[in-house]
Amino acid sequence: MRKDTAEYIDALMRELLSWLNESTGVVKDECSAIKRKPIPQIMALSFDVLGLIYRQYPELMPTE
Repeated sequence: MRKDTAEYIDALMRELLSWLNESTGVVKDECSAIKRKPIPQIMALSFDVLGLIYRQYPELMPTE
């Protein structure tokens, strides 16, 4: 993967994770456990994608 593509996907995945994290409380309060199940699955997939990127470009890994 080209570095510019990795940077773009990294930014998108981080934004997606931020939205999912923000929505978790609302979903927890409003939805059944069955309807909440996809959220952690999507988050796990996002972390898998980020892991692939960070293995190839460790300098993109956040230092936070």
